[in-house]
Amino acid sequence: MAQSLGSLADYLLRERIITKNLKQRNLVYQIRDQGPGRMFLVDDVGDTDFIPLSRFCKIWAEKKIQRKWTRFEQHLLRSFAHNPWIGELIAKIHVTRRSGEAKYRSCQI
Repeated sequence: MAQSLGSLADYLLRERIITKNLKQRNLVYQIRDQGPGRMFLVDDVGDTDFIPLSRFCKIWAEKKIQRKWTRFEQHLLRSFAHNPWIGELIAKIHVTRRSGEAKYRSCQI
């Protein structure tokens, strides 16, 4: 599951997909016969900004997506504080994503 969450985070960054609200209720995990499962985002895709500058500037989009992902992880830790597995899961996500960290580029508007 950590690999599929890490892949989802990388996909959101790579494709610059901004979510309104990243919550666990908006995620679906697909179990596959072979290989790891996949995580899908099913709702709340889009930008709520009045002037959506992140559509035109890759660095702003990447920072916004990373900020929302960090909030998502913090929300998981708060919501499931009694479950030590969540902390381990988030640590595994960080290890999985370390190789594919975003490389910020300058804005070209």
